[in-house]
Amino acid sequence: MASFCPNILFDPTAPAISAQVPMLIGTVRNEFTTSLNHPELESMTEAEVTKRLGDMYGNQPEHIIQVFRAAHPDAKPFDIFSLAMTAQVRQGAVIQAGLKAAQGTPAYLYWFTWKTPVLDGRPRSIHCIDLPFCFDNTDRNENPTGGGPGPRALAAKVGEAWIHFARNGSPNHDGIPNWPAFSAESCPTMIFDSQCKLQNNPDKAERQAIETA
Repeated sequence: MASFCPNILFDPTAPAISAQVPMLIGTVRNEFTTSLNHPELESMTEAEVTKRLGDMYGNQPEHIIQVFRAAHPDAKPFDIFSLAMTAQVRQGAVIQAGLKAAQGTPAYLYWFTWKTPVLDGRPRSIHCIDLPFCFDNTDRNENPTGGGPGPRALAAKVGEAWIHFARNGSPNHDGIPNWPAFSAESCPTMIFDSQCKLQNNPDKAERQAIETA
């Protein structure tokens, strides 16, 4: 039976069939590593973090912790663990944006870092939490977002970016900072949070620590 995908997408290059199609690429801050169903993880110790990261990445878990601790000095051990585990997902998005940009077609990279207040905040910025904001329906999705004016204000900005991207191929609009297309040199990243901001390579050191582990 013939395969609908004769090649592995984005390996080693972006697919030629969509070379002229811009992309909007992003991840959320905590992805799959939260304490949503395991509140006991909130009490994780530094020793446990070291062991778990060693099991995941092999050598140098202490170095990984040191790098992430430098970027997040007030984070508790479980948050360090969550960020370190999620960095590989963020790195995948950066690589994908770079492969797309290499075709000469714009790619726009975002990092959704807003954390939900529900369940004492344990879900954090969990996988797919950005979707109610993309579609500007946070009140209809109040179970994950909590609803109300805070999420609604961010959703207006995120949703407008998606509308502009669908219409024009660029997510820029007056409600957010200028959002340049991706370049491998500066890795411009739109940070979607209560205060939206554009940062170049905001987590370069952390991603490098994971890549070299």
